[in-house]
Amino acid sequence: MASAEAKMRKHRCGNCFDCPSCGHTLSTRATAVMLAKPDDPGKTVAQKAYYLTCGFCRWSTRDSNIPDQRQSAGGWQESTNPHTKRISELIDSYHHLAVREKADREWSKFVRKRNYMILLERYPVLNPRLRRYCSSSWTTPK
Repeated sequence: MASAEAKMRKHRCGNCFDCPSCGHTLSTRATAVMLAKPDDPGKTVAQKAYYLTCGFCRWSTRDSNIPDQRQSAGGWQESTNPHTKRISELIDSYHHLAVREKADREWSKFVRKRNYMILLERYPVLNPRLRRYCSSSWTTPK
């Protein structure tokens, strides 16, 4: 499969579907369905109908009212998500936010931190306000 075709199919197999409940792969099951003949409505004919089921959690397409298909492969249509546009906008905004945070982290690596505040905390005598206070309260002996 060409890369353009794989990207178009969102890197997914066209015949494989995942269970919406548990995430396991769905399998195709066949059943006989009695349908009325189009030319003679009084008679019924048995035809095969296919549906998808999960072997792990027992979910099926019949549980969610998805109609059975006449073909075993390739006939299943994946319903479109009505919120696709909003989801893509959110993904883009989070991507921009991640890029901005990464740039901030990289920028903070190169910014030099000044250590004079640590010296003031460690040696309070260096603080000018404290020095003025101490010098005014001390008196020289006479």
